[in-house]
Amino acid sequence: MTDAPTISDYINSALDSGYNRIMNPVNKQIDNLTRAQGSQLQRALKSLDEEAARLDADGKKMSIDNPVLKETLRVIEQTFATVASLIQANDNQIEATGSVIAVPSVTAKVFLPLAGEMIKQGVDPVSSKALGFYREQIKKRGIKWQT
Repeated sequence: MTDAPTISDYINSALDSGYNRIMNPVNKQIDNLTRAQGSQLQRALKSLDEEAARLDADGKKMSIDNPVLKETLRVIEQTFATVASLIQANDNQIEATGSVIAVPSVTAKVFLPLAGEMIKQGVDPVSSKALGFYREQIKKRGIKWQT
């Protein structure tokens, strides 16, 4: 028999869900920029490998001013800047997903018996539906609680 999920399980699931909803498309873009065979980065790295092999076959070493090396470093820098921009463009949305579940999460932790009731009913204790239930129950019981 498996253990019943805990409030922390629900919180982590909600955080993961929000993060994945936002970051999966971003991660796909990052993969396309960095790992896709036809990406500018992969083409530059292939050219660098070929240049290294050519120099090795000629018994030479790559110099710091090698044009292929310089171009590869430029592409790497450009790719990293683009990746950083993609992440920064979405960081507020990622933060917001955590903010959305903050109030119901804290409420569920503070009013653990009520959260336990929600879990037994199969209701996510950190959902907006649960928050309404908490507010109703807290009001009925005359507890002062502001969210």
